[in-house]
Amino acid sequence: MVLSKKKAILLPLALFGALAHAVTPEDEESNAKLVRKRTSNENPKAARTTGDIWDEVAAKAELEKEADEMYRDLQRMSMSPARSPTMPPVFQPTLSPVSCGGQSREQYLMAILSQLVDVNVLENRLTPQGKAFEYMALFDEYLADPCGKNIPQRFSLLTLYYSTKGENWTNNARWLTGQQECNWDGIDCVNNLVTNINLEINNLDGTIPEELEVLTQLTELNFFANSLIGSIPDSIQALTNLESLDLQENELSGEAFPPQMWFLTNLKSYKVTGNSLSDPIPTQIGLLRGLEELWISDNGIDGSIPTEIGNLRSLTTLALHENEIKGTIPTELALIPFKELFLHSNFLSNELPESLFNVASLTEFRLDGNFFTGDLPTNVGILTNLIDFRVDNNNLDGTIPPQLRELTNLQYLKLGDNFWTGRVPNIFGDYEALEYFDLSGNEALSGDIPASVFSVPTIRFVYMHECPGLGGTIPSSFQNAGELRDLYLYSTDVGGTIPTISSNKLLELNEFLIQDTRITGSMPESVCALRTDGVLDDLWSDCGGSSPEIQCDFPDCCNRCFEGTVATS
Repeated sequence: MVLSKKKAILLPLALFGALAHAVTPEDEESNAKLVRKRTSNENPKAARTTGDIWDEVAAKAELEKEADEMYRDLQRMSMSPARSPTMPPVFQPTLSPVSCGGQSREQYLMAILSQLVDVNVLENRLTPQGKAFEYMALFDEYLADPCGKNIPQRFSLLTLYYSTKGENWTNNARWLTGQQECNWDGIDCVNNLVTNINLEINNLDGTIPEELEVLTQLTELNFFANSLIGSIPDSIQALTNLESLDLQENELSGEAFPPQMWFLTNLKSYKVTGNSLSDPIPTQIGLLRGLEELWISDNGIDGSIPTEIGNLRSLTTLALHENEIKGTIPTELALIPFKELFLHSNFLSNELPESLFNVASLTEFRLDGNFFTGDLPTNVGILTNLIDFRVDNNNLDGTIPPQLRELTNLQYLKLGDNFWTGRVPNIFGDYEALEYFDLSGNEALSGDIPASVFSVPTIRFVYMHECPGLGGTIPSSFQNAGELRDLYLYSTDVGGTIPTISSNKLLELNEFLIQDTRITGSMPESVCALRTDGVLDDLWSDCGGSSPEIQCDFPDCCNRCFEGTVATS
């Protein structure tokens, strides 16, 4: 029997490697056996009996079997990927044996970690906890001598790594290296105890592990904008030093306020916007008196706003928008010195509480997209710090209060799609920063368009369309609105002619829609020139039909012509 050429070459190499690395007594015995067999066959001159020949044949067969096994092992070793904790190597662990108090490394780690996690889970290498344990016991160079190290802390972070596919993170620098865990990217420590975890926008994909409970000195936990699933872990109650918890823009489900939340009495910021969390806001919310930011928008939260929320006197931002919250706004909200209050896109109803308009600290106040009725309180003029005020898409009626003239710092004012009556107050003379004004969709308004809006040097968007009772003319001063981008006046009672504009005016105008109005005459050449010399993309007017109300070349000047309700494009 003859060995193959390749195996014949590998056999002495494999034997030499086996002899040079005595690993176990069994290996030593096996190596000695191979040497004896080889030695016994190195005397070709000795007389051989039939029994000797059969012994030799058997010996060669066993040698070839051994060579096959070693050849396959060498192939596996050469083809195996670089050592990685997510794919444990097929060869021996990299760490040498060590003893802690008479225990092996694995025994020492198991004795500590079994107090946190069930042994069966730790021994199951398919679980995140099992992978973390295996890495620590066999491959973690930092734990070459584990005695006296903070084993639970390192295990907690490693479990987080494996729970969220750490090998695919955008940035996993220094994780799973021989460095102390405080040096891993996204981890901050004080006195070698983890205080901050910031892994925002890092492609975490999986669940938040319960094992984070051992990080009792944690003050900030930031998983913003990842792909986390599951619920907020129960063990969060152990993080009593936590001040900031940001889980926004993930795929979490379950309760937005699990009962364990009420243990976090040091919490200042709680942000879970953009998940699939549900259930009403519980009355226990009033226990978190230190909260400064509460962001729970864009979820499936229903029920009503509890009055106990008024206990959060340190709250500066309350974001409840884009949920399914019903009922009225509790007057207790007026006890909080808000800066930002976002209640839009819910199912809130009834009248707006007048007391809420006494919160002079407000800078952003959004009530749009609800079912509020009644008047806009006249004390709105107190809110002089407002930069963003939106009450559009409600059922508000009554007149638009002239006290809005006091809100000269406004950048956004949206009053559209309500049931306002009466004349629109011309209130913008002292405004300095307004960019966006929306009055559209109010069918019962009357009077002239507020010409002073064009005197605001920053105005960019003016939407006064679909107000059939709104009249007057386009003032010649509209050309002085140098930043004006959109002007919508369609479906109104605006009449007169279109003013000529001077050169180098309205160079930012992009959409000018004046169809379905009483405007007549010819489109000025200076306006048409904006189609070629400026950025005017849409110029729509009543230039269609056999007797157009506006003379305008189509499509070179007006790119859409209307005749009543029929458009040519």
